[in-house]
Amino acid sequence: MKIYNSVFLVALLALLHSQSTKAGVTKCYEYVSVHRSNESPVIQNCPSFGDFRCLSANGMLGNLQFEVKACVSSMDVIIDTTCTQVNTSGVGECYMCDSDLCNLAPEPNNTVAEIN
Repeated sequence: MKIYNSVFLVALLALLHSQSTKAGVTKCYEYVSVHRSNESPVIQNCPSFGDFRCLSANGMLGNLQFEVKACVSSMDVIIDTTCTQVNTSGVGECYMCDSDLCNLAPEPNNTVAEIN
């Protein structure tokens, strides 16, 4: 009986945790560039299955400047770890956000008055 109660409690906590951390993002800006270009990001519809956040990352890899914007799984530990490493290594900046089209600004504290 104790094992059954423990399994039930773990399942209940996992369900509550997944509901409380659900981002629910449906659209993000998408853009990939190795050198700065004059191209504008496009709007990407995130897949309808799963739970997604918007990602914005930029920085330097050797002599190459990069910028990435995309929908990413909110459960992807590798992307989360890589984003943290980009921020702590000094090669660039990376953030993930939990509302539609929140990844246009290069930094999370920047605001965008108008979206073209």
